[in-house]
Amino acid sequence: MQTAKQLLSPRIVTGFPEQRLSDLADDIERVGAQSCAVLDPASLGVIGLVRFGDVAAHTSLASRILADLMRQPPVHQLRENDPAEAAAGVFETFGPQEIAVLSPAGEYVGLITPESFSSWLLENERMRKIELERLISEQKRLVDFLEEKVRIRMTEIGNALNHFSQVSLALSHDIRGPLVSIRGFADLLVRGEGGELTSDGRLAAERIQGSAAKLELMANTLLSDAHRLFGGAARPFAAIDLNEVFNDALQFLDAQIRERRARVTLRNQLHPIDGFYVPILQVFINVIGNALKFVPANQPPIIEIWTEETDRGVLLSFKDNGPGVPPEHRDKLFQRFGPRAYPEIPGTGLGLAITRNAVNELGGQLNLQSEEGKGTVFVLTLQRSSAQGPLSEQVEKAPEPGPGLDGVDGNVPAPKFQQN
Repeated sequence: MQTAKQLLSPRIVTGFPEQRLSDLADDIERVGAQSCAVLDPASLGVIGLVRFGDVAAHTSLASRILADLMRQPPVHQLRENDPAEAAAGVFETFGPQEIAVLSPAGEYVGLITPESFSSWLLENERMRKIELERLISEQKRLVDFLEEKVRIRMTEIGNALNHFSQVSLALSHDIRGPLVSIRGFADLLVRGEGGELTSDGRLAAERIQGSAAKLELMANTLLSDAHRLFGGAARPFAAIDLNEVFNDALQFLDAQIRERRARVTLRNQLHPIDGFYVPILQVFINVIGNALKFVPANQPPIIEIWTEETDRGVLLSFKDNGPGVPPEHRDKLFQRFGPRAYPEIPGTGLGLAITRNAVNELGGQLNLQSEEGKGTVFVLTLQRSSAQGPLSEQVEKAPEPGPGLDGVDGNVPAPKFQQN
């Protein structure tokens, strides 16, 4: 949240009632002062205001004391921690004027002038434009990344189709043998006299059965390959390997991980889920990216990811060592352009809004556990994969290597995989 103190004008000097204007000449010239706030020597509260342009250049005025020159103090006053929107409300309601900003103890802190407020608005808009341009650039990079993934997948599908075509041709050729046998043995039956089959007739019938069984087996193989390559009945979700998504996200965030010398680890092999690839990739990129951004610059980010199977589905957790989220910001954390807990860190707040929308698209739930000074844990409840059994029934192995998992020593080793 931006405060009234951030809107103060730098073109203000201060003085006391019995002080001469000439005593402030150097300060006035140094800051190009527009006004002088006259303070009470005992309370340090503002008791009057001297507005001037270049009065210090006039000898007759420069020798006067501030008590003779000052006017009434600003009508409107704010505390230094009041939100910037409070000053905006004063200007909108009462027009351009000075606003005195006081400390919690009532001491003078500074003045907000129409000029300083306008400068703040322009700078705020400029920073937001820069952040939006950065976000658009990042989204474009994500689109390019996804397009490359699609190209690779399409190549794989093309290779699979080519293989299937070759298999189909081979099966079409091999199936001719059993068909010829069926036709030949059937001819023996047709030329028979009828009635009870002879021993040769029974043998021919048995061979017909054997050849028919081979034909059925080959047909089933052909149908099985078609089902595997092209899918069965339409399903809203597909089986997603979260370990593959994890490695893709690290590849996308490689530059930021190296720059922050971050350490990203898996506590266990991630459970498979049913869902869509793009939304879950957005979740990984935005949650890990947020941790890289908000962990203080003087410490390497440490991010741990794990999954658990529950009756409700798969719980996917992201834990960081950041500063945590203050309680008053948690309800609005996922709003687009909402108030941010740490406004000094560049950003628009869109990343977590995108994360929430992605989780909604996956039919899941998103929860936040945070303690100031001890980090944050994002917990997603996702749909367990119906294509695989419990993780305990699968072969235990670490995910394939991905880039930038540990930048603390400047190297890129194999993935950190911890079994807790």
